[in-house]
Amino acid sequence: MKTLDLPDVPRPRPDPALLAQALEALARPGRGAVSLPWLDAERLTGLQRSAARLRFRSARPEVGTSERRVRQDFEIAREVPPGGRLAGLARELEGDLAAALGALAEPPIAPPCFNDLVVQRYAVGSAGISAHRDNLRYRDLVVLLTLSGQARLLVCDDRSGSGAEPVDIAPGRLLLMRAPGFAGLEERPFHFLERVAARRYGIGLRHDRTLQAGAAAAGR
Repeated sequence: MKTLDLPDVPRPRPDPALLAQALEALARPGRGAVSLPWLDAERLTGLQRSAARLRFRSARPEVGTSERRVRQDFEIAREVPPGGRLAGLARELEGDLAAALGALAEPPIAPPCFNDLVVQRYAVGSAGISAHRDNLRYRDLVVLLTLSGQARLLVCDDRSGSGAEPVDIAPGRLLLMRAPGFAGLEERPFHFLERVAARRYGIGLRHDRTLQAGAAAAGR
């Protein structure tokens, strides 16, 4: 199976032990994405409000060329206040991932530092995004958190969408996907999003190695 949905279990707060289980599952051969329950409705409410206040712009309808063309139908916000709830969530997740990785005998990556935080908004009836892989500049782990809405995300074998397997992205679910460097491999799973039946807000957390390189160059 390319995907795995860990079951919902009522918890008072996010559980690094469950996160460790998800990371261990993601490291298994052939696994591209793992979904796990993470935030409850009360916590999501404040994050949804913060997301709705951001300044969004329409994503380019198409990126790439020829057989690498990707169709996009969503809005994106990249200017996230560093002192707000959303940035705080990113720092919190870094700490939880560090604790989870520290509990593993053979951690697949070092504790990540997220330097790329975006929020995406999909309108009802949106065409979503066609099958694609995340850019090579993103390393180790891609983390997506659904704040609200209803849609389908599927992991597949190629740009045509063959062998597609759905993975749970209900509100409050955390989705972990491989990026180059995870478990020492250069894998990037193909995936796409479709069937947006209720307005969807989602957070994407990544480590962009080009930003790291740029910061290092600026410091010299």
